[in-house]
Amino acid sequence: NSLKNMNMEYLGVVLAGNEQTKYLEYNKQDYEKVLKEKKKILLYFYANWCRICKNEQQHLAAALEQIKDPELIGFRINFNDNNVDDNEKELAKQYGIAYQHTKVLLKEGKQLLKSPEGWHRDRYLEELKKL
Repeated sequence: NSLKNMNMEYLGVVLAGNEQTKYLEYNKQDYEKVLKEKKKILLYFYANWCRICKNEQQHLAAALEQIKDPELIGFRINFNDNNVDDNEKELAKQYGIAYQHTKVLLKEGKQLLKSPEGWHRDRYLEELKKL
């Protein structure tokens, strides 16, 4: 998988994106690193049993493949499933996440948007361009 080779600067597995814009499996070190770098961040709270989540990953991946923004990074955070860890639970609590498939957009560490609706590729493109 060529995506794995693109992941030089982060510890998390690259799930989608391109050489400039990456979508990673969440881990605390990567998240803290990008917060310090004041990057634009998409947090996607994902449950492995959630059909909406699985469907939406295709739309998110398609949008991120189009966006070539080295300042933007996405994280898939396990939520309310059998893969969730304490750091992920803490992050969900911090952002008041009640439902899987909730997206949180951050810029310079500040929350700009929180949305539990299902998004298609065009909505991702539209919202991420606002960051």
